[in-house]
Amino acid sequence: MLIIIATNSNVQAKYVIEYNNKIADIKIDTVEPTIIMRNVTNSNTGYPKYANKTHTISLVIHVKEKNVKENKFNEKNVKILIGEKECIPQLYKIEESFNTGKIISYKVTLSGITEEGKLKVKVPKGTIIDISNNENQETIMDTGIEIDNTPPVVSFTQKNSENGKVIANIHANEKLRPIKAWNISTADYATLTKEFKNNVTYPIPIVDYAQNTTTTEVNI
Repeated sequence: MLIIIATNSNVQAKYVIEYNNKIADIKIDTVEPTIIMRNVTNSNTGYPKYANKTHTISLVIHVKEKNVKENKFNEKNVKILIGEKECIPQLYKIEESFNTGKIISYKVTLSGITEEGKLKVKVPKGTIIDISNNENQETIMDTGIEIDNTPPVVSFTQKNSENGKVIANIHANEKLRPIKAWNISTADYATLTKEFKNNVTYPIPIVDYAQNTTTTEVNI
């Protein structure tokens, strides 16, 4: 009787060991700081879209960034523009109003602007830099305010009406504020008219939207 015993010498065992080691928690920040104008106020009562050098204009500007590394939001770096040109107001002040950790709010106060044109604020690129070296893009914000320091140019004419009265007419080269007892044309807001029964002579101030004044004489 023959007995055969077979053996296998190629026995293999496989072991898998998993090991995780947390080296660091890295957060990638690719969001640039942003700058937004939130509010505009003007001391020119009733005509907030116009101002002259006597008015005070206040702006609220928010910087949105929670990880600020470098902050140059100041009078030296932030530029005031009239049209496309830089100007230096007689009063120019930037004050931090609050800081929530995510938003920094600034109050910008302006007065004594002698130039004329659209009032804008320019925040150059790199004014705000975060810890990931992201920079704000150049931001130009239009306040919607027209700076006007020139008094209106006016002309005075008169004509007789059919009922024997005299109609006085004052016409200007720009929009005017209403004057009590005078009618103003709603077509251009630049013409004032009034009927007179008797002869009169007196000076009358003519005021534009920006509060510049020209005095003309009514002579009937």
